[in-house]
Amino acid sequence: MFMLAGLTEEKLKALQQFEAESGLRVLAVTPIAVEPASIAADDLARLQDLERQLGVCLLAVK
Repeated sequence: MFMLAGLTEEKLKALQQFEAESGLRVLAVTPIAVEPASIAADDLARLQDLERQLGVCLLAVK
């Protein structure tokens, strides 16, 4: 799994320069070590409802 990377000001500027020159949008991500959580059917249904309410993808992890 990945999460958005925390970039230093210098790294952010380098990325923004690349984006400006290439016309591309780039996401900087970093790997994280997590495992999917086992989830009961009723919790899964509630989590899916919450996803719809929030308009995002939610992942239950250990």
